[in-house]
Amino acid sequence: MRGITMSMLLLIHLFAVAAATDCGDDYLVFHGSCYHFGHRPSDFTEAQHYCQQKGGRLVHIETSLENDFIRNHVMEMNSHDWWIGLTDELAEGHYLWSENGKEATFTDWAYNQPQGGSEDCVALEKTIDFHWGDFPCARSSIYPICEASPGEIELIG
Repeated sequence: MRGITMSMLLLIHLFAVAAATDCGDDYLVFHGSCYHFGHRPSDFTEAQHYCQQKGGRLVHIETSLENDFIRNHVMEMNSHDWWIGLTDELAEGHYLWSENGKEATFTDWAYNQPQGGSEDCVALEKTIDFHWGDFPCARSSIYPICEASPGEIELIG
C-alpha cells in the first residue's frame, strides 16, 4: 500500500510540475511565467490586443532577473524593438503597467531615457542594447512581448 501511495504522490507531483510549466506552443517558460515574442510589428494598442488574443498581456518586467532573461533572448534574435506594457499616457513621467495601472518599481531605462513629450509607450530598443526607451504609442514598427500565467493561455478568436 505504501508503494502505491508513494507512486501516486510522485505522479501528482510530476503532473503539477508539468502543468506549472505548460505554456503552449510559441511561448518560453521562465520563473513560472510564459513569454511569447510576437512575429509582426504593430503600434502599442494593437500589441495589447495581440497579446490578449494570445492569452496574455504585454509583458510586465518586474525584476532585474526577468529583465535579463528577456534582454538576453531578444539580443540572441538581434532583430528589432520590442513593446512592453509600460506607459505614461495618463500622466507624463508617471509610468504605469497598462493592464493593471500599477506603478513600475523596477526600470531599465537607457541613458537619456525616458525622453517624454509625445513618447508615452515603452519598448526595449535595439540601438541601445535593448534597454528601455520611450516611443510614440502610434509607432507601428515595434514587436510585442506577451506574458501569461500557464493557466491563462487560451487562444481567442
